[in-house]
Amino acid sequence: MRLACALLLGFGLLGCSGEAPYKGEKRYPVVGTVKFDGEPVHNGVITFAGKADPSKQFTSSGIILEGKYSIEENKGPNAGKYQVSVTWSKPTGKKRKDNDSGETFDETKEVIPKKYNANSELEAEIKPGENTLDFDLKK
Repeated sequence: MRLACALLLGFGLLGCSGEAPYKGEKRYPVVGTVKFDGEPVHNGVITFAGKADPSKQFTSSGIILEGKYSIEENKGPNAGKYQVSVTWSKPTGKKRKDNDSGETFDETKEVIPKKYNANSELEAEIKPGENTLDFDLKK
């Protein structure tokens, strides 16, 4: 009886992990570098959004630190063509005060032009296996 209760509890906990197992097309890791006007992007975000069939292509994002990003296989995109967007908000040197909390914070400004994010012209193809994609963006 104890064994049966332990097994039921164990299986119940497995089902409570909060995230259903992924059952879609195989995902692939993506790594690379991102520069803007020769400067490595720091604390930016890179996103790969499916172009062909968004319902079958997994949108993936990664943090860019010191010009480098890495998206693990279990969170990576599927094979196919993607629209790529890059965002990078840099501190302006000014401070702002939050009207509600009174807290002071650094003001930031998006420095990457819209042609690389909101209206991105960047494209990439993810292939089976490991993918290294570097982006050297210009104004």
